[in-house]
Amino acid sequence: MKTDVSSTVVYSDGFQSESFFTIKQDNLAHVFGILRNQLYSNKPLAVIREYCTNAFDAHVDAGIADEPIIVTVPTHISPVLSIRDKGLGLSTEQVYDIFASYGESTKRNTNSQVGMLGLGSKSAFCYTDSFTVVSYHNGVKSVYNAFIDTTQIGKISLIHSEPTNETGLEIKVNVSPYDISLFNTAIVDFLKYFNPKPIILNNDALNRQIIDFDINFATVLSGDNWKVVHKSRYSVSDIVNITMGNVIYPVNISSLPSQNLRHFLEGFRHYFLYVDVPIGTVKPSASRESLDMNTKTSQVLVDTLNKVKDEIQAEYSKKIQSAKSMWDALLTYDNLHNKLGFSGLEANYNGVKITSNVIINRHGRIKSYVKPSQGTAKAQWKKDIAIPPHKSTIIFYHDTTIPMNSVYNRVVQYLDSIGDELRNHLHIISFTSTELMETWLSDIRFDGANKVNLANVAYINPKKSNPYKSVKSSAFIYTGHGYRNYAKWTETTIDINGSGVYLPVKRNICEGISFDALDRLREDMKSLNYNPQIIGVKYDEVANLGSGWVNYFDYCKQKCQEYIDINELQDGINKYFAYCNIHRNWYALKRRNIAFRSDDINTFLNNLKTTTYSVERMLSIQRNMNVTMLNCTDNKYLDEYNAINEKYFLIPDLDMSWVVDDTLIKYINMVN
Repeated sequence: MKTDVSSTVVYSDGFQSESFFTIKQDNLAHVFGILRNQLYSNKPLAVIREYCTNAFDAHVDAGIADEPIIVTVPTHISPVLSIRDKGLGLSTEQVYDIFASYGESTKRNTNSQVGMLGLGSKSAFCYTDSFTVVSYHNGVKSVYNAFIDTTQIGKISLIHSEPTNETGLEIKVNVSPYDISLFNTAIVDFLKYFNPKPIILNNDALNRQIIDFDINFATVLSGDNWKVVHKSRYSVSDIVNITMGNVIYPVNISSLPSQNLRHFLEGFRHYFLYVDVPIGTVKPSASRESLDMNTKTSQVLVDTLNKVKDEIQAEYSKKIQSAKSMWDALLTYDNLHNKLGFSGLEANYNGVKITSNVIINRHGRIKSYVKPSQGTAKAQWKKDIAIPPHKSTIIFYHDTTIPMNSVYNRVVQYLDSIGDELRNHLHIISFTSTELMETWLSDIRFDGANKVNLANVAYINPKKSNPYKSVKSSAFIYTGHGYRNYAKWTETTIDINGSGVYLPVKRNICEGISFDALDRLREDMKSLNYNPQIIGVKYDEVANLGSGWVNYFDYCKQKCQEYIDINELQDGINKYFAYCNIHRNWYALKRRNIAFRSDDINTFLNNLKTTTYSVERMLSIQRNMNVTMLNCTDNKYLDEYNAINEKYFLIPDLDMSWVVDDTLIKYINMVN
């Protein structure tokens, strides 16, 4: 990368003496020690970053920029990090000039290569006191050892040469077994952004993480050289990141001189902005861990980010203008503005300005159906003043021609007719006159919303439609309070031709379940958001109950199956049946978090998860009712476990309290 060269004219006169700044020979070891040990905050990452970018530069210099570099990951069996390029290699003179001289670089006259500081080739010294350089150049393979000698200055020596047909350069660094996980993390964190993706040897799991990174790159908005992505997918903490020459440079927003730009960028909240810039556009710090925020870099960042802001505004407006209706435009606004947190952007749809993700209603009275997601609060219709757009919203409306005592029944009957049910995002707007209703219907803000005129709903009066005569009978409401059996019930009267949930009782005792089990069952069902009133019906009255009454056990079975289907829990149930009797050593192995080279055991350990809370609750419901309710519908996890247990049959017999990771890795590799 080209360096900034400033020409300075100095006028001097009248000096009696002068001296140039220099470094004495006695101080070289001290200065070199600072460059080696105090330049980088994350030393494994520094080694990966510097040598991988140098390898990429070698490919650019050789005219093969699209060919991937090769990275061999250190393991407990072979704890050596190797970074190999297929460039032109270096002669002995070049090796000595570059590796033995701080500040020496061959890349300061071009912006096609990343390097220019003359420090990266020595970066291995920040981690270790020696490393190996292997050069394949002009038909000769030369092996060099770079090391810190007794002078603490350092040397590099040629130790072996032989003929070869290969070209390129390879750096080898010995890694402590205790640091292998740190290097693995650094390899993924840095190389997942690399282009082209490197060839990763010795660790298939890391290779998949790097390759799958682009597949899982969930871009929300993008332009030619920028993209907005979800924050949860990335490990860096800065909102804005500049990508230059395969290196990510975080930007401290507070250091930008433009207040409007800072306000805009701070609004991103849960998202990241990645901006690609050509090599040489900004100046990195000596460690390449950040940018050198000099005047030029700051101004370039402001200009670049303002351009990105303008493009985001254009893309933002384009997405809203492409909506099919105002309602869809409001939904797009909600997704882009409130979730991304953009500040300072304008939103218009067909000339109408959008400033909020809720619609304040100017006409009529609103009631919204509120169904709590958890807890014991009851679902109910509540007065409201606004309607937030949602893709599943239904707005029911009516004027005074519709009797108020039929409104809720009309809503329920309409939902039944379309296979829906009472839920959130349902709203009723009542108007005191037809004129107000017509005015509301012409409100452009609701254009495209799902609106239902209750006057057009086929309505059947529930009282008139009941063919059965109301027959009253004495019964009991279960409260669960008190120590004596009779104290747990409160007398009531029920309509046997009505509907409800019941349990047969005789002398205040339930059929087929104890009070303790019933209380546990109710708590478990309540945790799944099902808490019906339980009516105790005398044994001799049960046969007289109409079809609207459901036994509490049948109710629990039905609701549990609905819960399984809605929340897609069957796969978790299948895992429970497969792993309920699994040997504890497999869970101990999973907790080790070892990335094995064998795909089958990695897949098995990834699938091996503890039973979810919801499934645990259903298992408890099953036990309290003393019935079989949950079943395994697919034996794939059981077959997977049996195959793994048979293949790695020694794992259950090991004492995991003393077996080290290296022994486990050797055993798994031996089996494969």
